[in-house]
Amino acid sequence: MKRSKARALIQIYNAIVESGVAWAQVHDIGWTKLRAIARVLDKESEHHWIAVASNHSKKEIIELVKQHLTASGGAVAGSSTATRVRSFNFQEVLAETVTEAIEKMKKSSNTMDDSVALAYICQEYIESPTLQQRFVGLEPDVVAKTFSDVLNNFDGQTALTIVHSMSTMDTHGILIGND
Repeated sequence: MKRSKARALIQIYNAIVESGVAWAQVHDIGWTKLRAIARVLDKESEHHWIAVASNHSKKEIIELVKQHLTASGGAVAGSSTATRVRSFNFQEVLAETVTEAIEKMKKSSNTMDDSVALAYICQEYIESPTLQQRFVGLEPDVVAKTFSDVLNNFDGQTALTIVHSMSTMDTHGILIGND
């Protein structure tokens, strides 16, 4: 069996399990038709897409899925967008974390595609404010309390080193600029 067929069968299996469809409902539908509806199959639409797969050709199903995804703002497979394969090696505990994050994003973004979910996670990270940006606009006492809380989590010597480093920084230009 080729890798692409194995991946397609896994995608079909995951879609069927996640949508709660019983195998008896789809066992008469060919795997290529099931692959075409796997991206849109969910608990709310299972009956519709099973009927579509049962009564249309593979080509018609693919077109109907594309129309549905375009109308709902979803990604359309087979579009002219180029793809690139990236692979990463993770320690087991890190692999579990990445898998959990992808699964969580798939649920919250209503996608079944791991790569789309991972891209959404990355986009959220890119768009999130830096630590410095989070502090902008906060009241001075809130910033001081936050620094105090952070320093109290360090051992005494490390906290003193940080405070000393801060006291020797050249902040003169910053202070004048804020007057």
